[in-house]
Amino acid sequence: MHQPLRQPRASLYHPYTVYAPYHPGAGQDATAPVTIVGGGPIGLVTALILARHGIRSNVLISECQVTEGSRAIVFTKRSMEILDFAGVATRILTKALPWTSGNSYYKGERVFRMETPVDDNDSFAPLNNLQQNWLETYLVQAAQAQPLIRLCWGNRLTSFAQDESGVALVIDTPEGEYTCRTHWLVAADGARSTVRQQLGLALEGDSYEGRFVIVDIRIDLDLPTERLAFFSPNWNPGNTILMHKEPDNIWRFDYQLGADVSSEEALKPENLAAAVNAQLQMMGYQDKCWEMDWASVYSARALTLPDYVHKRVMFVGDAAHLLPIFGVRGANTGFQDAMDLGWKLAAVVNGQADTALLQTYSTDRVNAAREIIAEAGKARVLAVTVPERLALLPDVPTMAQEGVGDFVAYAWQGLVGPAGMPDEVVKKLDSDLKATLESETVSKKVQALGVEIMPMTSSEFKSYSDKEREDWAKIIKAGNITLQ
Repeated sequence: MHQPLRQPRASLYHPYTVYAPYHPGAGQDATAPVTIVGGGPIGLVTALILARHGIRSNVLISECQVTEGSRAIVFTKRSMEILDFAGVATRILTKALPWTSGNSYYKGERVFRMETPVDDNDSFAPLNNLQQNWLETYLVQAAQAQPLIRLCWGNRLTSFAQDESGVALVIDTPEGEYTCRTHWLVAADGARSTVRQQLGLALEGDSYEGRFVIVDIRIDLDLPTERLAFFSPNWNPGNTILMHKEPDNIWRFDYQLGADVSSEEALKPENLAAAVNAQLQMMGYQDKCWEMDWASVYSARALTLPDYVHKRVMFVGDAAHLLPIFGVRGANTGFQDAMDLGWKLAAVVNGQADTALLQTYSTDRVNAAREIIAEAGKARVLAVTVPERLALLPDVPTMAQEGVGDFVAYAWQGLVGPAGMPDEVVKKLDSDLKATLESETVSKKVQALGVEIMPMTSSEFKSYSDKEREDWAKIIKAGNITLQ
């Protein structure tokens, strides 16, 4: 018998509500045209979109309360538009923190600032921070107010069977099992999808070695709402840490684990505290008091099902694909799944379209996931030029290990002028460019990146470029790469 947690989760900022488990009474009809497995953001948004199109649905939620912790926190303008269609954007905007910019640091020095374009006519900010537990709370409230949605708390799908007219479900609850039927089953049950496993479906793509710890702390930092990215900080060399400001004075730390650190070891309170304190000290906030709210570990993945429609079962969100952690692609991509499937499934249920329309959902969204995965994999690191492997890229060999031990990479910068330019002009431009590169402001930033400036004549440049061409040929051969 399924026994979900019946005590409110502990939190410094979010008041968790425990909902009564659903079990149909004697003679009660538990069927619905659509049943959605999973009551996370994607499942709830799917139900709300279907309701906008007049379609009734049951949402099976294994737990009796919303998700623990911040989890998905950054929502794009497009996601806000979808959430607006679902009827919750106005509520979200009363809590979320909008932002448009971010800073990137390498070894403590700022090396890049991101500014996202905005327009006076935009309805929503480009990016918006809100913890997932708050988002789910607002979605639940909207669903409760919608008579076409039944939230089935404490309901865990244990098995199902398809036939030509629908899907037979076996559902476990704290009050025992019950069975019911549905015409269509939507799997929104996350990365460890029970529906996907029972159909024997496998995700395709890559699972990377990179693991990240999420830590939510309550702390008062006088900083704007921006994305902060620290590459190779002094306390975690070779690795990455991201920071986001959240509502309720909560700050989110995502930091990368070394390959030799287990997830269990990383989540020990003393190790979490040491990492947070080291980051705060690097930022000059070592005297600030803080409290721990929640922590977890996640892995970087780029995987998708090759097909999201299997007869009367459809997949959305993490049940369909696990996308790279950077670029806010996870939940934001899932919302687009929900929007696309919502109107197409509604058209089929309402008799306005043939079931063939559902296959276009699969085609469209699988291609979207594959495009994201392809973009994530474009910059394949073949080898590193440092003497030893980097903790950030433990599986990437050094140049010496690839048989190109004397390789040096160059980024060429220069000025191009018309043929026949007078020598005195060329010399003046050369002198000015050299002076700029060697100025204190520029040289400091260049040195922070570990880059060496090498002024040279045209003949010297030719010699170096010829040598570099030979080295790249060796790398391409060693990596068994086909150039297209």
